[in-house]
Amino acid sequence: SVVPTINFSPGTLTQFTAAPAPVTLSPGSSTTFIWSFSPSATGTYSLTAYAAGPDAISGLTQTSASYSGQAIVRSPAVLTSSISLSPANASTSQLVTLIMTVTNSGEADAISVAPIQSNGSTYLAKVGTANPVVLSTGPTPGSQTVPGLSTRAFTFVYQANGAGVLAFSGASRGTDAILGAEIESGPGPSNNIN
Repeated sequence: SVVPTINFSPGTLTQFTAAPAPVTLSPGSSTTFIWSFSPSATGTYSLTAYAAGPDAISGLTQTSASYSGQAIVRSPAVLTSSISLSPANASTSQLVTLIMTVTNSGEADAISVAPIQSNGSTYLAKVGTANPVVLSTGPTPGSQTVPGLSTRAFTFVYQANGAGVLAFSGASRGTDAILGAEIESGPGPSNNIN
């Protein structure tokens, strides 16, 4: 019987399935051995695997070449959003710029990240007394990847056609590039402008 063996380091990689069972291989045949592992820490893991078994005629042990590989384990993507408005004081009909800053504090990339559309075409919820407020451009870009441990920005330009206090609240949404799961930041309020 051919017996598979795998070695890994560091030891924080935890095997959670039984090792594949030995198999008997006829001349010219092949098989695939599968292990599943659950990493308990982030980092780079090294794996070395080989198989060995006795020759059916001579009884001598035959050992395959070793295969070495690496697996990089990253923490899941985590999004947070913050919003800033400028200028601090604006006149009626003046254009104001809103910048949503999205930070990914996880190590995995967050892909297809975009501000969440919460109010028609405005994408962000307006708060305050200024009314009406019109979206002139944005968001720019429409969506983007936020790499792990990185920050990216989205820009909106609004026109406030009525007097009052203007502020916005909004969040962002994307997909964890490794897990494929949808992730979302909590709502981030902006500063007020008058």
